[in-house]
Amino acid sequence: MAALHQREPDNPAVKNNLAVACQDLGNTHATLGDLQQALHWREEDYRLSWELHAAAPGHLDFKNGLAVACQYLGNTHTTLGDLQQALRWREEDYKLSQELHAAAPNHLGFTNGLAIAHIKLGSHYEQQGNLPLALNHYRQAQVLLAELVAKSPLHVDFKNNLAWVNKRINELST
Repeated sequence: MAALHQREPDNPAVKNNLAVACQDLGNTHATLGDLQQALHWREEDYRLSWELHAAAPGHLDFKNGLAVACQYLGNTHTTLGDLQQALRWREEDYKLSQELHAAAPNHLGFTNGLAIAHIKLGSHYEQQGNLPLALNHYRQAQVLLAELVAKSPLHVDFKNNLAWVNKRINELST
């Protein structure tokens, strides 16, 4: 794939496939516990995804790929204990997810992406002891997830995420 990208560096399909391969390598290294290699591949995924998005800013799939890359970078930095960097990536994911949801409000995947971005930010702020901000993000995720469950009642992930958010809100509110 990398050789093909060298021959056709401006081909968006090749670049997108390479970004997905980098994402998969990042996932593999994270699963193996090699977080430095995971971070390397996640940064490569982000770089390629950013190039795709910059070349075609109206292309929602490329913007979504960039949001996912940011989410993975946030996850990796959280696991590494670098919470400042994690917050940077979480906020970028949230911004992109908001834009995607605004551009296609009926797209279940984009709505779910925004809900997950809220959950990730809520978790970050909860970890930092900022419970009002954590609850704010959890409540926004709750609204989005309730909407998703209403639109797609058989989707197990939507139901599970809503149950998790409801539990976190109840636990933090008492």
